[in-house]
Amino acid sequence: MIRKIKLIFPVLFGILLVSCNQDPASVGYDLIKDDATLSFHLFNTDSANVKTNSYTFQRDLQLGISSKLLVGKYDKYEAQALLRYEFSVPDSVITLAQDNNLTISEASIYIKLKYYLGDKSLPFDFTVHRITSEWSTAGFDTDSLNSLQYDYQDIAYEKTIDDTSISFKIDPSVVLDWIKFSADSNAAEPNYGILIKPAQNTQRIVGFNAYQLFTDTDLPALTIMYGRNEVTDTLSALPYMDVHAIKGEPVVSDNDIVLQGGLFNRGFLYFDLKELPKNIIVNKAELELYVDELKTVDGEPASDSIIVKVLADSVEKSYTSDSTITTILSREGDKFKGDIAWIVQKWVSDTSYVNNGLELYLADEKESLATIWIYGARSVNEGNRPKLKITYLKSR
Repeated sequence: MIRKIKLIFPVLFGILLVSCNQDPASVGYDLIKDDATLSFHLFNTDSANVKTNSYTFQRDLQLGISSKLLVGKYDKYEAQALLRYEFSVPDSVITLAQDNNLTISEASIYIKLKYYLGDKSLPFDFTVHRITSEWSTAGFDTDSLNSLQYDYQDIAYEKTIDDTSISFKIDPSVVLDWIKFSADSNAAEPNYGILIKPAQNTQRIVGFNAYQLFTDTDLPALTIMYGRNEVTDTLSALPYMDVHAIKGEPVVSDNDIVLQGGLFNRGFLYFDLKELPKNIIVNKAELELYVDELKTVDGEPASDSIIVKVLADSVEKSYTSDSTITTILSREGDKFKGDIAWIVQKWVSDTSYVNNGLELYLADEKESLATIWIYGARSVNEGNRPKLKITYLKSR
């Protein structure tokens, strides 16, 4: 029996690999005849009355490596952003600054918007403040934001806000200090950057590109107009350090899986698969999660992908060596779907690989403030509970 399985496995594996996205019934049962060595089976956690558990928990993560910065207010949440600009100043400009002969006539910032949460017709406004204390992206969180020191005066004026961009001018004297500081750290107040805060009447959130090591596409550009003796020239600067932080409490649920961007709300999901045979070849293991659309608040672009990771410990939420390998669930209408066959195969075939559940989180959790509400294992409507449909091959 073992020899026969070894002989036909390469052929079957090639067939299954090509056909893994097709309906197992139309692939497997048509190819495997009644007198074949292996047969297809379906294990459905719904019909098998499998014990399932789910809830929401939080990871302690930071937003310093986010590819976007968020600013605004929506519902009970508020986002604020910090930016510090780096200057490459010509020697001639440095000399002017040191001799107090440099005049900044205008300093403006242009921001191209990349993310939206809330109706675009709702009010949006902001203030800009000069930061007066040191800060770092490493470990920056809401507590860091609360302890940040800054001038309360709004240094922004002539603001323009539309559906695709934001532009505004800032007090030229602030930028002049930054240039002087870049030439001589004792010549002016330190350059700690600016804080962008939503105004009180703001009812939506916008996002824009943050500094990334290998790209400077569409970053918030600072353009400076300077001159001497009626001759005007321009300088440009891009942020080299930035971060945003979210104020507001995350949603708590002991049953449903509430995935939240910016707050690092993640989900735990466990299926008891003790009744699943051990000596099997898992062809497909389709995980389905159903969205509570009445409680879900999504942005643009939509948070339409969920990452699945295996856990080494269901209490500590520690990872295994395989946790660096992730599976993506994609949204299709009112549910997320994806194939976790490799995970189930490890659970049933590797005695050292214990099923301690799965961790779920939004693929864009650092770049969004979406709330994707997934029905849990104890949902009143059984049809909305998480499901796992496993198609496998077993010896006759």
